[in-house]
Amino acid sequence: MNGRHTATALLNIIQLEFRRHHRSRGTVGTLVGLTLFCTFWSVHNLSISTYPPDASLRNDGVFSVVTPGQNLLLLDAATSVFVGPLLLCAGVLLGVGTVTTPRAKGTLRTIQTFPYSRRSVFVGLVLSRIVVIAVVVAVLTIGTVVAASLTGVQLSWKVVLGFAVLLTLHAAGGVAVGAMVSTLRSEPIAVYLLGVVAAVGLLVLGGVLSSQFIQAGVFAPRTAFHVALAGLHGDWMTLFQQALADETGDVRPLFGSMVAGILVLCTWVMVPTLLGTVGYERGDLDR
Repeated sequence: MNGRHTATALLNIIQLEFRRHHRSRGTVGTLVGLTLFCTFWSVHNLSISTYPPDASLRNDGVFSVVTPGQNLLLLDAATSVFVGPLLLCAGVLLGVGTVTTPRAKGTLRTIQTFPYSRRSVFVGLVLSRIVVIAVVVAVLTIGTVVAASLTGVQLSWKVVLGFAVLLTLHAAGGVAVGAMVSTLRSEPIAVYLLGVVAAVGLLVLGGVLSSQFIQAGVFAPRTAFHVALAGLHGDWMTLFQQALADETGDVRPLFGSMVAGILVLCTWVMVPTLLGTVGYERGDLDR
């Protein structure tokens, strides 16, 4: 019964947030612009790159690929500076508004008048933003697949679905980090500045960790995303994995496995959400 009540509370909060997002022209315009820009850049790769089905070897600075086929397009989209990194940063800035925006608009106290616990309200607010990011990724992926099909590039549906799920999980980690940041301060300017710092920190974390100890690089969200993505195809390997293989002699090192990458991505969603929940429960809603 308690589980059913929690699920109902989360759904109601998500619906309430979607109605608020729908009424906000700024939010709708930003999300539409983000979706169109990422889709354009992904499709743009079709006009500047070639994807021969029998390519023998490719090294694009992130992935080492052997006989990739035409699915290589998705690797280009994932490593583009205007898709994965942009969605991660957008997720952080979207998550920053989890508590900050309702507090500034005076709706946070109204939401808490509902018969829901603070924990349910916060998790519902975070989930609503993750769903928004998932919609952006879905539109981006569909647009890319359609454009690729029209130009004769055939993509594996298994790889396409895995790409969409992993990219959503990657961006969701940014949302969770932003949501946690939104509970740290009550001043909107301070919160958004912290959000910008967090977004930049997530982007450079992989390089910092790898420079100290190469295995530690997988604990960064971007590296974990690339490692997980490489696991979708038997002929894909990140340069991170390749470096480990050169050190250990193992072609598929443990730290470079798809499971490790997925677990790290899930950790970046769960841990900040839990920390943000604790901060929200202890915070003063009137500040």
